Amino acid sequence: MLFAPRTARAQGPGQRPIPEDAELGRLEIVVFPQALLDGRPVMLGPGTRIFDEQNMIRPPSTVQGVQRVAFARGTMGEITRVWLVTDAEHREIAARITAARRAAQQR
Repeated sequence: MLFAPRTARAQGPGQRPIPEDAELGRLEIVVFPQALLDGRPVMLGPGTRIFDEQNMIRPPSTVQGVQRVAFARGTMGEITRVWLVTDAEHREIAARITAARRAAQQR
């Protein structure tokens, strides 16, 4: 049996499936595979996929400066998938994270 990763449901045209467990941060790629996430050193995993706002895959060398992102980690803490997010996507993901934290505190 195959299992698909949990993704946020698309709510309208043009929205992308970003996993429900995605985190938010500010990413700066230094020299692949080295990067800074919220100012802290992180490693991008082999084969890391970076999706731009149009959901096109971009090579790490084309991502310049500090970018607001949603990201997913691999089993060893490395960054495996990155989405450069729009303002609307950032607000939606931030609201989802806040709601999940509140629900966890009420348990």
